[in-house]
Amino acid sequence: DYELLGTELAEELKENGIYPILLPEALLSDESQITEIEYQSGDVHIEATINFVYGKEKGFVSITYYDQIVESGKSEYPNAKYETTLDVNGIQVHIFEQNKKGTITFKDGQTEYTIISSMNVEQAIEFAKTIK
Repeated sequence: DYELLGTELAEELKENGIYPILLPEALLSDESQITEIEYQSGDVHIEATINFVYGKEKGFVSITYYDQIVESGKSEYPNAKYETTLDVNGIQVHIFEQNKKGTITFKDGQTEYTIISSMNVEQAIEFAKTIK
């Protein structure tokens, strides 16, 4: 439902060519602080990297918007442990631990998301459940 489109972060992403956007509501909570946002453009994509601190856990969100629909193939994460998949607001969200870091991945049309943080898997699951 793209419930967070009216936020300042969503507006900034839109101004930089990434729209519509799904975000974890937890990223915008009082427990979270966005420390930096960087943008890169390529021939067929625009990427935003959002560095954040959530509680005491550091991480980043990589959002890549492609000029065409992203295929739903399975990404390869050879060191993944404790892998689980959730349905969050109609989106298949994959959560696992890789190299002792909580990792969340999902795709929505032309946009691919990867969230990597120092959260453990349980914390990453709770963080992912807030995607709107």
